Amino acid sequence: MQCFIIVDDSRAIQSIIRRAIIAGGYNSDSVHVVSSGSEALDLVGTLKPDLIITDWHMPGMSGLELVQTLRQTGHQLIKVGLVTTEKSEARMAEARNNGVDFILHKPFKDSDLIAAIELSVGSPGDAQEPEVPSAEPEVIASVDAVTKILKATLPTHAFTLRKADLAQLDISSMRVLLGLYSKAERKSVDALCVMDMACAELIGSAVLGYNPLQMQSALASDAGREVIVESVSSFLKQVAALFPSLDKVPHKLARSSILGFESAPLKKALHHNAGVQVYELQIQGLGRGCFALLKLTA
Repeated sequence: MQCFIIVDDSRAIQSIIRRAIIAGGYNSDSVHVVSSGSEALDLVGTLKPDLIITDWHMPGMSGLELVQTLRQTGHQLIKVGLVTTEKSEARMAEARNNGVDFILHKPFKDSDLIAAIELSVGSPGDAQEPEVPSAEPEVIASVDAVTKILKATLPTHAFTLRKADLAQLDISSMRVLLGLYSKAERKSVDALCVMDMACAELIGSAVLGYNPLQMQSALASDAGREVIVESVSSFLKQVAALFPSLDKVPHKLARSSILGFESAPLKKALHHNAGVQVYELQIQGLGRGCFALLKLTA
C-alpha cells in the first residue's frame, strides 16, 4: 500500500489533492497532509512515504528546497511530485535536475494527478514497481494490425502508417494524449498508448472534421480537450486488444486524457519496458504525428 505526504500551505489545496488521491482508489489512511516542508521532513523517517506531493512556493522552505534536503539526507528513493503555478523553463529544468518525478501545473484535473501518481508509484494496491526485463523488448503489434484499427476509426480518410523510432515521438511540449490500460477486474495499469499532440490533433481533426483553427481553439479549453479525447477514444479502446497477455486476460482502456505535466516515469517507461513499438501516422492533407504502444510488464 502506497504512502503519501501532501505538502501545501493552503488547506484548500491540501483537501483537493487528498480527495483526488482517495477518489483514485488509494487508501485514505495512507494519505497525510502537512503545511510546510519542515513538517514533511519530520514525518519522513516515521511514515517512509512512497511519494511526496508538494507545492513549490511556500513560506519558509520551498518545495524545491524540500526536494534538495531529501536528496542531501539520503532519501533518494522517495518520489516527489511538484504541483505548482511555476512555469519558468529554467525553474522546470532545475526541478528535473534535482530528481523531481513529475511536475503538474495548477489548475489541474484530478485525472491528470492520478495518471501522474500511477506512473510514479503504481496503481492502488500495487506492492512495488514491476521489474525491468533484461531482454530486448518485443514489438507490441504489427503495422497491419494497427492499420486495421485506424481504417475503422478513419473510414473516409487516406492515411499511411509505418514503424518509427522512439526519437520521433514528440513529448517535448509537456503535453501528450495518454491512454492507460489494465486487465479486466484489475486496477493496476500495465500498458500505455502515448500519443504526441501532433498525432492526437490529426486523429481528432479527421474524426471531428475540424480545421487547424478549430483544433487550436479546442485545445485552449478543458471542454475542448475533452471533445478531442473522446474523438480518439474509439481508436484507444480498440488498441487494448493489441497488447499481449501471457495469462490470456484481455486488456481494457482504464482512462485517457490530454496531460499537461512533465513526467520522469513516463520518459523512463518509454525506454525501459516489456515491449514497445512506435508508429508514425500521416493523414493526407492534414499532416503527421507519432504514437507509441508499450507494455509496462510482461
